[in-house]
Amino acid sequence: MAVARCHREGGPLPTLSARAAVRPYALTVGDAVIAAVAHLPEHLRRSLTWDCGAEMAGHAGITAVSMPVYFAHPHSPWQRGSNENLNRILREYFPKGVTITADPNYLAMVACEINDRPRKIHNWKKPSEIFAELIESDASAA
Repeated sequence: MAVARCHREGGPLPTLSARAAVRPYALTVGDAVIAAVAHLPEHLRRSLTWDCGAEMAGHAGITAVSMPVYFAHPHSPWQRGSNENLNRILREYFPKGVTITADPNYLAMVACEINDRPRKIHNWKKPSEIFAELIESDASAA
């Protein structure tokens, strides 16, 4: 699971709800996000920052049951630096123009490999280590 840090100056941007009716896959993305974060402690699901892609047209469902969704301004990559870095890493596995497989085993393998790569932003710890520490600290606080 990627841990993103974003600056939210000025609050959330206008939403894409007008496109929701013509983007049925947005419901799938929303349902997947809700399922992925449902088991997380509340302090780990404070918010989600997304770029303005049509796949988040169903963001209201995520906000209603899980956490607020914020949108970065278009053409403002500095507002989503962690996303841009992760996109670069994802392109190593899924080059532009290549169909992305729906095989859950392959996708899980890619996620594990990405989360086991040390990151400078985390003082060369792996995202999987940071995530485990956050979950562990929540369990010890309970």
